[in-house]
Amino acid sequence: QTQKFATAPVLLGSMGYDGYEDMYFSSRELNTAYETEGLALDFWTGFDSTWKEPGKYFDQPSVVNRSLMKPCSDTNLYNDLLMSAYLSASGDTTGVVVQPDGKVVANCPGDGYFWLAPSCRSDPTKCIVYITAGAGYGLSGVLQRATKWNMPLALGVGLTWGDFVNVARTKKSMFYWWT
Repeated sequence: QTQKFATAPVLLGSMGYDGYEDMYFSSRELNTAYETEGLALDFWTGFDSTWKEPGKYFDQPSVVNRSLMKPCSDTNLYNDLLMSAYLSASGDTTGVVVQPDGKVVANCPGDGYFWLAPSCRSDPTKCIVYITAGAGYGLSGVLQRATKWNMPLALGVGLTWGDFVNVARTKKSMFYWWT
């Protein structure tokens, strides 16, 4: 800021409310996991697939109708800046593809609709559906969390707002939301 003071952003104050964006899921999955085996999914450690199998309380990507989803190539998963930053921070060379022109994009195996976290990449049946909207709201943070904390997530983007809401409501999934 001291070197580029003239171009530094200026804090203009609050808009009058605090907002949060994060990963959410239904209390149905939270309660079932806890009542079945005492698995507490109210903190990220409960999703660490090194110790438990949280995916058994959620739907896997194969149950999601692809007509409700955008292919990865139409989302921020194909954003070179985002995926280059992910690669640099994580070192996850199998989670990305470096294209001939040097662009770094997500490696979305199979039909190209979901990026699979390292912890479930070898067995997608253990992945938990995670859906977001738009071009991929909040993907940067979710990519990092899934990798760092061994969360078995399959990240996908709804084709439309209605499709995003439909999948989030009808599937045992995790989803992006804000308050």
